[in-house]
Parts: sequence; C-alpha cells; structure tokens
Amino acid sequence: MLMLAAYQDHLDTVRMLLDHRADTARGNDRGQTALGAAVFRKSEATVHALLAHGADPRLGSPSARDVAVFFDLPEMLALLGPA
Repeated sequence: MLMLAAYQDHLDTVRMLLDHRADTARGNDRGQTALGAAVFRKSEATVHALLAHGADPRLGSPSARDVAVFFDLPEMLALLGPA
C-alpha cells in the first residue's frame, strides 16, 4: 500500500501508513520501494516524509538514488543526501 500511495503521490495516505508503521524497506515484486516511486514522481513532500520515517535511499532495485541519477533528477538526489 505504501508503494502505491507514494507512486500516486497521495501524501496524506503515505503519512497515515507511516504513522501505522508501514515498512519503508518493503519493495514490490520488482524490488522497487516507495521512496524510489516518490523520487520518480518528483514528490518532495513524500520523499521528506519517507526519509523522516527511516527510508533508505540505497535500498531497492533500482534504489531511489539510482532512479534520481537515471532520470536526471538532481533536486531529488539532493534530498536523498550524500551517497
């Protein structure tokens, strides 16, 4: 659910799921994470929410960092912090 909410940029739903301890490390059947989806959608607020709840930019296949690099999203890469 967290992955879907992040991909659809439903910030309130993402926050609600995080408040109910949704697992930020859990990926979908392709290994993609909610943080990677939020980066792809360029959703700064969702990225911040996920990072604040411990989402790891290095997890996933591709990782959120990989998504930012591949799609040339320097503003998202900056949000993710140093490698």
